[in-house]
Order: sequence, then C-alpha cells, then structure tokens
Amino acid sequence: MKKIIITSIALIIIAIFLFVGIAQRREENAARNGEKKMPYYGAIADGKHISYRDALIEVFHDFPDKFPHTMIDGKALYLVGYPEGGGEYYIRKVGIPYQDWGGVIVFEQAGKDTFNLLWESNEAITRGNGDYSRFQDINNDGIDEIIITDITGTSSTTSILIYMWQDNTFKIVTPTEKIGKNTFTSIAADSAYLKDLDNDKIDEIIDEYRDDEKKILHQRIYKFNKETGLYSLWKQTAEPVK
Repeated sequence: MKKIIITSIALIIIAIFLFVGIAQRREENAARNGEKKMPYYGAIADGKHISYRDALIEVFHDFPDKFPHTMIDGKALYLVGYPEGGGEYYIRKVGIPYQDWGGVIVFEQAGKDTFNLLWESNEAITRGNGDYSRFQDINNDGIDEIIITDITGTSSTTSILIYMWQDNTFKIVTPTEKIGKNTFTSIAADSAYLKDLDNDKIDEIIDEYRDDEKKILHQRIYKFNKETGLYSLWKQTAEPVK
C-alpha cells in the first residue's frame, strides 16, 4: 500500500513539474515573439482602485482581439462584459461610487486601433464577463444577438437576458421586471437554457426548477414573437421526475 502511495505522489510531482515547464516555455515563446500577456482585470482594479468595468475596458483597448466580436451592418462590433464591483478597498480608500451591477458594453471599431462605445446594457446583471456573455445567432437571420447567462448572487440561480440588433442598436427582448430603481430579468430559475423545441430554427428559452419534496420538475418556456420582436411566455409544464 505504501509503495502505491509513494508512486502516486511521485507521479503527481512529475506532472506538476511538466505543467510548470510547459507554462514557462509558452511564456518564453510569447516574449520572444513580442506577444503581450493579457493581464487579469482584477489585479488592475486592485492596483488602481477602479471598478471592474473600467479595468476590463482598459484590458479591451490593449487586447481587443481577445474579446468576442462580430460584424453587423458593416460594423465591426466587440463585446466587453464585466461583473459587479471593483478593486480592493474600492469604496473605503477612494470613496468613489460602487459599481452596483455588472453588464455588457459594445464597442464599434472606428479605425485600426480606435474603438467607440456604441451601446451599454442598463439591466441589473451580476456577472457579464468571460463566458457569461457572448455573441450568438439564435434566430438564424445571420445577425448575432447578445446572450447573457448570469449566475445571480452567490446562489445557483441562473438567469438569461437576450439583446437583439434593432433600429441600429441593441434592445432587450426578454421579459423584465422593475424592482425599486433596478430592472431585472424575469427569466431566472435553478436552470435556464436555450433550445429549439419546435424546429422553427429559433431558440426557445427554458427555465426550470425542481421540487424535490413533490418530485416535480416545473418548466416555463418562452417563445420569440416575430411580430412584436420580443420573447414572451409560451407555456408552462409540471412533470413528475424519478
């Protein structure tokens, strides 16, 4: 048994050394090729005592090609998502207003290294950065929408917001509700996802929660209405689960 444990530990140590060696070689190759390493936005926010929003905008201007981008109506558009909050001691030491909510920004490329802020979301979003936001064509019209799959607060609640390109800007097309000064998505549950249920080549939105006590899976399904240009509740289901 001792021999097996010693062998396993040795293999783990070897794997760690190999991983570190590969990472170092990648960094050395990048340095030789004149490539800059994209910094972590949190470190910038901590160092400069700025919001994550401002830190990610700074990162974007240095590394635009690392961010999601698409072409719409001849415009080169870039998506910059950001989470709520800011750097360490953001409020106490600097005293500037706290970034209450996250969100997404769309920049339009105006020149080789020039970008103008075209649009920014207004809804209450917890996390808009990284994989939480993306460009994706969900209605097969050749134009990408902005999809945000947010994890609300510290809970496991998943919410979805969708913005479509309408009248030369992005507009929210998923249901929302006003609570106090903030606007929240109405699509939030234990799980929320996109799927084309009726094979019309337009994704429906499904949110669902499971009642473990009664062993029932509840679903709300939202369908896109071409006439209104909005998603609305299509049907609700409650099915027993094993």
